[in-house]
Amino acid sequence: MIDTNILQKAIDKWGEVSQIEMIEEEAIELALALQKYKRTNTDPIKGMENIYDELADMKIMLAQAELLFDPDKNSRVEFKMNRLSKILVNN
Repeated sequence: MIDTNILQKAIDKWGEVSQIEMIEEEAIELALALQKYKRTNTDPIKGMENIYDELADMKIMLAQAELLFDPDKNSRVEFKMNRLSKILVNN
């Protein structure tokens, strides 16, 4: 469970810029874990564990991003979900 109080404390302690940098870093780490998984299939279990860890980090940082960028003002998620739904229906 993601505790937004803890996430807000992190923002308050380290500042918005630092936490935005952490969001960037975790996004990169997830992308690299996915690339490594596709490229090297020698130990798929370990690769999946790494992906799960990076997904967990990214979920936490996305929740923090929502605190930083005010999700109430972000109607883009609904717009993009509607667009995806239309694409899927038309294909």
